[in-house]
This record gives sequence, structure tokens and C-alpha cells, in this order.
Amino acid sequence: MRKGKNREIYIRFLLNALPILIIPLFLLFSAYFRNQKLFKQEIYDKNISILENSALMGESMMASVESIVNYLDESSSVNKFLNFYSLNEDGTNTNEVILLQKDINSLITANDAIDNIQIFSKNNKMLLDGTQVVINLNRYYDYTFSITGIDYDHWYHEMLMGIHNWNNRLQTLETTDKSITKQMFFFSSDIPANSGIYSSGCVFILLGQDKLFRYFDRLEYQKDGFVYLQDGDGNILCEDNRTGVENIYLPAEETSENSGFITKKIGGNDLFLTYYKDKNNWLYVCAVPRKLVMSAVQDTWGYFLFMLVFALGIGILLVHYFTTRLSAPITKIYDLLKTGKSAVSYDEFDEEIERLIQKNEQMQDEPEKQIPALKTSIFHTLATGGYHTREEIGENLQKIQIAADSPLYLIIIVSLNDLDTGNNLEKIAAQKIYLKKIMEETFLTTQIYDLDFERIALLLESSCQEKQEAKQQCEQNLAYVKEKMENNSGISISFHGDAITDIGRIPSGFKHIRTLLDNEYESFKGIIQWYDEKNLVRKIREQETYDIKQRIRKHIEENYADPQLSLISVADSFGISEVYLSRLFKQSFEQNFSKYVEELRMNKAKELIEMDMYTVSDISGIVGYNSPQTFRRAYKRYFGCTPRER
Repeated sequence: MRKGKNREIYIRFLLNALPILIIPLFLLFSAYFRNQKLFKQEIYDKNISILENSALMGESMMASVESIVNYLDESSSVNKFLNFYSLNEDGTNTNEVILLQKDINSLITANDAIDNIQIFSKNNKMLLDGTQVVINLNRYYDYTFSITGIDYDHWYHEMLMGIHNWNNRLQTLETTDKSITKQMFFFSSDIPANSGIYSSGCVFILLGQDKLFRYFDRLEYQKDGFVYLQDGDGNILCEDNRTGVENIYLPAEETSENSGFITKKIGGNDLFLTYYKDKNNWLYVCAVPRKLVMSAVQDTWGYFLFMLVFALGIGILLVHYFTTRLSAPITKIYDLLKTGKSAVSYDEFDEEIERLIQKNEQMQDEPEKQIPALKTSIFHTLATGGYHTREEIGENLQKIQIAADSPLYLIIIVSLNDLDTGNNLEKIAAQKIYLKKIMEETFLTTQIYDLDFERIALLLESSCQEKQEAKQQCEQNLAYVKEKMENNSGISISFHGDAITDIGRIPSGFKHIRTLLDNEYESFKGIIQWYDEKNLVRKIREQETYDIKQRIRKHIEENYADPQLSLISVADSFGISEVYLSRLFKQSFEQNFSKYVEELRMNKAKELIEMDMYTVSDISGIVGYNSPQTFRRAYKRYFGCTPRER
């Protein structure tokens, strides 16, 4: 019978220990999926590098085109060609045309991406390219050169004789030149440039799309994938689609970032898509079958299974070994409880052990539960003057682990300035918890208490015999707390305190500090304002001859565009404390400092946007934001929409 019961205990321990085997399973699966993620990242890095290089090549190609247009615009030979009315008999104009044609041919040869350059004169109705001079345009079009979907009349009236504005200078067209059909980038410009209806002619530069696609050869999209190039207005400039599906283009919301990758099902196939935007906001997209991307990871599946079986085998052996060791003491306890009884079921044994454990925990928890409530009650009574005798104060301080015979006590009140109590209370509560943690670590004490939503109190014992020495040590620690809090959370904090040598005067110390807080007006040089009974420097100054509220308002309205404008900087400018300035805003302006500054900046930003003369980036700097991203978030938070959605 004993062996059976021992076996039952062992089995129960074993069942409880078996979940430990989940750990190697979790680690191996994590490693496998981590490997997948890293491989995806590697493919993305490779593809994005190719797309970036392609974008650079594309930008270089467009820069070459602009350079050629500028060159032709300033060329005297082009100007002569555009303005003579016929080929004269003495051959002067003919020679000029031949020299210009050689010049054009040199430009085509020097730029590998350019297939042809056409210059058309509106005055003499002549067209010149790298190989011929066309006088009879109707014979040239359709027989030698044509554009798919465009007839002669449209080509002549709309393209040759039309106006070539900047916004439609680049088109994607299919051309046939000497019986060879190609997809082309068609770049057009007036000559002289931007002259509109007053232009003497125009230039067309034909760029072969096949020469751009050669930059994408290393993307491995050729089997069931695609690449395409889209301009900033959403027009598809070129594409190479191997999927057999027409709608392959990514919506704008999926390409909101400058670069990235996504996995998407298109035409029944899982594709790994990589996209990149260049400085012109052109979008380069490539898609590679996901099975090609993940093929290398699948090769590790066999190794993964071997490691899984090995880990489970070792884990089972270890679980058996430790289960045997751990169940032995419980078996002995079971035998003791069984003594004198004919039979004890395992459930009865388990219930008895559980009852003993719960009773022990309850005995330990009761004192611990009472300590926080006791501390809070004693401190609240102390701060409100509820204790009247020195003995009563000392007795209660000892209950919360504060010695009654210290030579000196320091009372510090920490004020959180410029809090918007009507908004994001969870964030403010988290910042208070963070502040308490810093103070506990700095002063090595837990005697920190909440006075109200904006104030925290700290009661310190000091072994110093002199007040000045104790104050200096305290100020060093508070300077560290203030710096760390303001740097990490952006919350301004101020300190007020009193040094007490007699334990019976601790309630008076709290009263003194409340006097400081109520009469806060003038500035002070130290990190903390100390109450001094002999020389009360915190008396309210006589009313200034000017209205300080209006001066502060004017100062902020003149300097709101300064990114460094803050509660601290304004307080320093007017020689007042942060506490007083924070209170002034809440009482006089019916809002806190940061909300007031944000309102000024947002109203000015809205005014500038409506003028439609500045970019969002320019406006963000004008109204005092360090980056356009920070400005956009603030604008959407204030108006409920982005600057572009206005």
C-alpha cells in the first residue's frame, strides 16, 4: 500500500513538472521564427539596397535630362534653328542644322539612357533628331516614327505645337521608331524653357524603359513577381509584371513610410513586397514570391526537428530525476500524517498541507497589510497637527520606523508644476510613481507620502549636528532628483522645506512649508526654499507698479516660436519661481502654461497653412517645433486632423 501511495505522489509531482518541457519547445520555436525574421530582414536589406541604387540611377538619369534641356535652352545653334524660316539657298542654315544634328547625336551617345532627342521649331515647322532632319512631318510620322494611341493631328497640334508645362513634362508612352516598338519615358520642354505660348519650339527626350529595368535584374522577381515605378502623383511610370494579375499596385496607406516591406497575397500567390521612396517622392516597388524568400529557412526544418527531439529527451530525463528527488520529502510528510490511521487519501493529504500553508501565510500577511495604512494615518495626523505632545509624536514616529531621538529632521514638500489635471491622469500618476522611485533610491528611505494630486512629502532623519550641513547634503540629492526627473519626463518640480531640531515641532514644520507655498512669489537661488524663523524672506513682495500677468503674456506671445521656451525659462526671465508661474497660469489664464503656448503655436500654424505659402516643414520651424513630425502630432491632437487634411 505504501509503495502505491508513494507512486501516486511521484505521478502528481511528475504531472506538475512536465510543463517545464514547454521551455525547450518555446526556445526552439522562438529560434526558428527568429531565424525567419532575420532572413526576411536580410532579404529586405538586399532589396532595399537595390531599389535605392535604382532610385539613384533614376535621379541621375533625370538630372542628365535636365542638364541637356538647360544646355539646349542656352545653345545659340538651337536658337538659330528655332528662328530661321527656311533652308536658304547659300547653304548657311543647312550647315548650321548639320552641326546641330551632330551636337545632338553626341549628347545621345554620351548618355546611355537616352534613345533619341527631338527638337521642333514652330517657326519653320522642322523637326531635328540624332539621325535626320524632317521637313515633311506627315511623311515622318507613321512611316518613320509614331506613338501608340496618338494620331498625326494630335501629335502635331497637341505635342509639337502645344505648351509643355512643368507638371506634365514626363509621360510614359509606347513609340515605334524604324519598325522597333519600345516603352519610353517621354520628357518634353518648351524652348526657351517655361516660355509657354511664346515659345519658339520644344524639345523631346526619349528614355528607354528597358535601360531602367536593367537596374532591377538582381531582385529575382522574374518568376511570379513584379516591379513598378510610380511618381508622386500616383501615376505608374513603368512596370514589369510577371504575375498575370492586373491590379498589383499598393494603396497609399500601405506605403506611408519612406521604405518598408510587407507580405501580401496577390493573384493567389504570397508575395514579399519591398518599397522605397526617393527624394522626389517616386515609389519603387518590387515583389518576390514568398516561397523563394523563405526557402533557405525551410532547409533548417530537419535540423530543428532533431534539436527538438534531443531537447525533449534530455528534458524528460531531468524531469524524472528532479521529480524523484523533490517528491521524497513530501512522501515522508505523508507517512507522518498517515501514522495511526488506517488510510489517508492523497486529496485529504493535499487539503491538510494547503490548510497549514494558508494559515501560515495569513499570519505573515496581517502585519504587512497594516503597515502601509498605519504609516499613512500617522503621517496625515502629523502633517495636519493632530498630535499635540512631544511624547505622542515620538511614540507614533517609532511605529513607522522613524527614530524619536535624531538630532535633526528635514521636511521636504515636492511640487509638480504645470500639470494639466484634466487630461491624461494615468500618465501623471505614472510620473509621480517614477518621482517617488528616484527619491527612494536617492535618499535611501521609504518615508515618502502623497499630500495631494500635485504634492509629495518627504520626512528625513539626519545625523548632522548643524542645520546648514544637513541642508547642503539634502540640496545635493534634490538637485540630482530634479535633473533626472525633468530630463526623463519633462515635468518641472520645485522643493520647499524646513529643518527641525525638536521632534515636538515637526507639525509646525509642515505649517511653515504651507506658508511658503501660499506666499510663493519671489525667486530664490537655491534648489530648495527653506523656511527661516529668524528672517522670513518669503514674505509677499509689494505689488509691482505694472501688471506682471500682462508682461508675461506679452513675453510668451513674442517668444512662442522659440523651441526652448519653457516654464523654467519664463520663470528665470521674470525672476519668479516655477511654482508661482504655474499657479499664475491656472488662476489667471484658466489653463496651464504648456496648453497656453500650444494654443498660440497652433493658431499661428493654422494662419500660415491658410496662406498656402509655406511647407509643413517650414511652418513647424516658424511656430517653434524642433521637427515636422512633432508639429504634425501636435496639430492633429489640437485640431483633430493633419495639416494636409485641413
